[in-house]
Amino acid sequence: MTKEISEAAQDVAPNVEGKLVEMLDALQHGVVKVGETVVQYSPDVADAALWVVRIDGIQYMLMAVSCLIWAILAKILGGKLWAWARRVDPDFDTPAACVPILMWMTGVVAFGISLAELFSIWNWIAIIEPKLWLAKQIISSVLK
Repeated sequence: MTKEISEAAQDVAPNVEGKLVEMLDALQHGVVKVGETVVQYSPDVADAALWVVRIDGIQYMLMAVSCLIWAILAKILGGKLWAWARRVDPDFDTPAACVPILMWMTGVVAFGISLAELFSIWNWIAIIEPKLWLAKQIISSVLK
């Protein structure tokens, strides 16, 4: 029985070895093709990646500016609504008095978000020097 298995294995071994060599050659050829493609398109891909980082930084800055605008509007409109609520109901027995307070609270939250985003150094680095931002992302992912 073991002799038959040994003979069968000897018959199959050259076929397996040949297939393995073919697969490795195909893999090597594929890697070379991929390498050529990467070298050919890498400047465009790298440039696109840098623009994606810049656009992401700009997005956070626009969010910060819009939150700042809302905070200013909430302060102004909240003050006007507060004056109106005091005229309508000096005792503040109605829910109308809650509206300016809620508006001011959302304004405070929006102001906090805008300060956090405007003073985040990494948002500015993403816009000004996106390569440094990418390097920071790579280093932080390696250290995790």
